[in-house]
Amino acid sequence: CIIGPGAIIGSRCTIGDRARMAGGVLFDGVTVGARARLDECVVATRSRIGEGASIGALAVIGEGCDIGPLAEVAPHSRVGPIVPVAAGTLVEGVVMPSQQRIDGMQRFTFDTPATEN
Repeated sequence: CIIGPGAIIGSRCTIGDRARMAGGVLFDGVTVGARARLDECVVATRSRIGEGASIGALAVIGEGCDIGPLAEVAPHSRVGPIVPVAAGTLVEGVVMPSQQRIDGMQRFTFDTPATEN
């Protein structure tokens, strides 16, 4: 694989043979398939980039996404969280999970007590 200057790679990441990463950030637990190309993008925790997939500059892949083999995410696009992208698909723009998937996600909120003046 080829890792360009300025790239930040989290723990437990796997990068396949002949993959190329030109800068950008991989959070913990990301898997990048063989021959994938990542250009100055951000890939969140536990996402998978399939073999031969291409992620354009300034694209953001959310947590838990599965980008299929030979899929392409165009520059400045946003995917996720928890969104599968089928093999060979071109993504341009924003792809969000369905409301059902969002409702099933665990969310934690913390209420802080109001202060009285």
